[in-house]
Amino acid sequence: MGRTKVDGNKGRQDNLYLRGDTWYIRFWEDGKEVRRVGGKDKKMAQEKLGLLRADAARGKLGLAMAARSAPTLSEYKAEYLRWANAHKRSAERDERSLLVLEPVFGNTKLSMITRAAVMAYQQARLDHVSGATTNREVACLRKIGRASCRERV
Repeated sequence: MGRTKVDGNKGRQDNLYLRGDTWYIRFWEDGKEVRRVGGKDKKMAQEKLGLLRADAARGKLGLAMAARSAPTLSEYKAEYLRWANAHKRSAERDERSLLVLEPVFGNTKLSMITRAAVMAYQQARLDHVSGATTNREVACLRKIGRASCRERV
């Protein structure tokens, strides 16, 4: 038994869907997906969604504070390079990748870098360098994102 979408999920919009005889809520807060049971009828689920949104705005979901404490790429760069120099043979390559990545993603929180932004970066970068180079740069960005998530947990 699948789920029936009621409100389309274009991008990262709030979403209500019916699965069996229960309504579910799905929305995003500071780059994190939040899913909750809405109830047995749509009206109850819509009211609960409003309450969850209000709690999220006040920072009472517990997610908002964690996402806001996520570092930007520029803030995390030095810490990552310290680790890379000690553990990776390709640390010099990561340094070169960060020189190119920082002007684009430097002021963006790591938790807010989206797949669409990375894909747009790759397409723009392909005009200047080979595909292998862009793949290495994106791999570096992915490694930094994962490392920062592990440290914040």
